[in-house]
Parts: sequence; structure tokens; C-alpha cells
Amino acid sequence: MKVWNPTPWAMLCALIICSPMSSLFAKPAKDQVQYRIGFVHPRSGPLAPYGNSLSQGVKLGLTQFRKENPQLADKVALIAADDHGLASEAEKAALRLVQQQKADILIGSLSNVANQAIAAVSSKTKSLLLLPRGSEDDLTAYPYVYSTSVTDKRQGQILADFALKTLRRDRAAILLDARSPDSEVISQAFAEAFTQGGGQVLGQWTEGGTENLRSVLTKIASAQPNIVVFPGFYRGVPRVLAEARKAGIKATFLGGDGWDHADLYKQGDLGSQYYFSYFHNNDPQAGVQSFTADYEAAFGQKPDIFAALGYDAVRTALQAFVIAKSGQTSELQKAFEGARFPSIYGAGLFGKDHVFLRPYPVMITTGGQARLMSRVMLDE
Repeated sequence: MKVWNPTPWAMLCALIICSPMSSLFAKPAKDQVQYRIGFVHPRSGPLAPYGNSLSQGVKLGLTQFRKENPQLADKVALIAADDHGLASEAEKAALRLVQQQKADILIGSLSNVANQAIAAVSSKTKSLLLLPRGSEDDLTAYPYVYSTSVTDKRQGQILADFALKTLRRDRAAILLDARSPDSEVISQAFAEAFTQGGGQVLGQWTEGGTENLRSVLTKIASAQPNIVVFPGFYRGVPRVLAEARKAGIKATFLGGDGWDHADLYKQGDLGSQYYFSYFHNNDPQAGVQSFTADYEAAFGQKPDIFAALGYDAVRTALQAFVIAKSGQTSELQKAFEGARFPSIYGAGLFGKDHVFLRPYPVMITTGGQARLMSRVMLDE
């Protein structure tokens, strides 16, 4: 694992994607379609705003393709289906897309519960599934499932590497978030990698459990760590940091992707803390800024994580078709396991665990906002 600052990235072209179920996409003639992508995402229910960001990332790929490759407009169809953020609906949608609408590949949803259901369909029907966000490690254990974002285990390893090599911290306390199902997995992976790298884990405590927060933080202060790992949810971060200072903790805090939200700063400046992100529109990297400018011009707002993940996922699915020159599962899988694919952060490839290896940003909170600290590249 290493910090990587890539050279400016030139955006690679994407193919067109079309949907008969959404006004975002134009419908190609059936007799011209060679490749069908089934797209399952929440268009209703509590996750709909995130699903909308995901589909707008897809729409941007469509717009760019139409400008650059009009001759390919009718070769690929994207068929969208609503999972309502529910596992039962995700399963029905995935089965319908594969069995009735003959999708050659599926792009998964945003929640782990929905993606577990889609992965089961992928396994049953031997259809490839590409996850824009698949944080549970057992998802990519399915033979036909790939993820264009890191799993929780990989995220913990990134945080450990960053703490040891970039921050040069060697005494870590771990603070779990009892409300976050990802927190324990990230923390465990961090502890293993941090210890293997020569660091010392002083203990593990829980925020939001039965013990009073001040009592928990006082115990952490007594351990005298120089880094506190808190892979919690953004809503709880300001309170934890404020109470930590009152308890006498002087160490830097290190968070996971759950910190990445604009509302993180509503209660004021957090000081200089660090957290993992899949994407941040303030990153000066050339590919990020190109994507951000195009997205803002198209939708009048800056892209979020979900827009970026959707954009990269669909580009990867389409590039696999270009490489394979076929919609057959076996040929697409060969492409996934042997080729490099474009992304906003530069070209990457899928590792043996089916997780996409590309640079990931680590952000620093300063001045009431986030800015890039460094980019970390996962090793195989």
C-alpha cells in the first residue's frame, strides 16, 4: 500500500446507456442492442436522494458519450429498476432484469441489504454484478460479484497504513460506534493491519453503548494514544470530538467514510482530523476536477460520493463490454480479471478479492471544511 499522486488523468470515453423505465435515458431500437445493463437502485423510499445522485452520475456518462461517440448510441441499453431500499424489492428487480429483460450484467444498489439480495440473484443466474458500493466483504466472495469501491476490511487497512506511514502514529485507541454496523469490521481490520505494521492498539471502547461517553473518553485519555480511530457516522462526530477534548484527549482522530457528509461541520470547526473517502469534489486531481465541472454544468450542483461511484461503475461495465466484444458472462469476467479500467481517479484494476484497486483520498478537516490530505493506493 502506498500514497499515490497520479499524473493528470484524461477522461476515457464511455458508451451510451439507455433506459425504458426512466426519462433520464433514451430507448434504442431493440434490434440494434448488443449489451443490456440492468441497473437496480432506490428511486423511492428513504434512500431515494442517494439513488438520484447515483443515476445522475450515470446520466453524465450518457451525455458525454452522445457528444463523443454518437455512432455507438444504439448498441447498449440500460434498464433501470427501483429497489425501494428493500432487500425483497431488490431481489424481485434483479430477477426481472435478468430473466425477463435479459440483462447481461447488473449494476447494484447502495445498501448492503439490497446488494446481498442482488448478489444472491447473481449467483443463482450466473450473471455478473458490479457494485458501486459494496462494503461487506462477503459480497465480493460471490463468484460473479465485483465492487468498484473498497470493502470495510480494505478501508480499515487503508486507515492503518495512513496512520503508520503518513501520520507516523504508533499508539492507537479504537472507539466503536454502536449505531454503525460497519464500524466493528473497519476497526478490526485496522487493528490487525496496524499491529502487523508495528503499531500498538491500546484498547477498544464503544460510543453509544451502555457506558457514559465521558467515562469512555476518560479511559481513552488515560491510555495516552497518539491516534484515536473512530469509524462512526457523521452525526455523532462533533459531539465525540467536543467531549474528547474535555476528557483530556489530545490525540488526532481518524474516521471512516461515514464522516463524509457536508453536515459534519454544522456544529463548528472540528480541528485537524482525518477520514477516508471514496471521492471528494475538492480534490485537485485533474480527473476529479474534470468530472466535478461537467457534473455541475449538467445538474447545477457539485457531485457527491454516490454520483461519482455510479459514474465509475457504469463506465467500468461498459468498458468491459468493449474489451470482451461480447455480453457473455464468461467473456465479461475475463475482461474484469485481466484488464485495467478507467475511473475518475485514474486507471485501476480488480484485485483477487474482486475489489477495484485505485487511489482513494484521505481528507483532513480544517477551517470548517474538508480538503485533501493524500491519496492512498491499495496494493494487491
